[in-house]
Amino acid sequence: MKKTIALLVLVGLALLQYAQSSDPGQSPYLITDYSRLHPVKIERVVKGQEERQLLRLVEEARERRLTISIAGQRHSQGGHTYYKDGIVVDMTEYNRIVAVDADAKLITVQAGATWEDVQKAVAPYGLAVQTMQSLNLFTVGGSISINAHGRDIRNGSRI
Repeated sequence: MKKTIALLVLVGLALLQYAQSSDPGQSPYLITDYSRLHPVKIERVVKGQEERQLLRLVEEARERRLTISIAGQRHSQGGHTYYKDGIVVDMTEYNRIVAVDADAKLITVQAGATWEDVQKAVAPYGLAVQTMQSLNLFTVGGSISINAHGRDIRNGSRI
């Protein structure tokens, strides 16, 4: 009987934690990645918008001895992407396609650009991403920051 009650309490607590951290508009002070493995209390979320603003933010963090986490679509998994009492920089608005050099097959994008943005930018030149993740909604910066990659049996794993 005691084991059953203890199990029910644990299940209830797990469901409560899930409910608190599963809302896409979750509290800006309790944040987690897509896996919901490790909710972390942070100081704040800042929308990354332009270089000068980002430089000021890094200076502030250095002066206050705070950590900075960079976020894109927040689909990383593993509970390793946020730091307690740190600042989360949401890069989804820092998403401009800077340049496409079709001859060199080179594209320059800001960190918040998604792979869909990349696909749309290179398609008019008859180009495509050779190997990528199964979905194109991830940000380029996020993919690089967590070492995500795509896999194609003809080309192997690549970023």
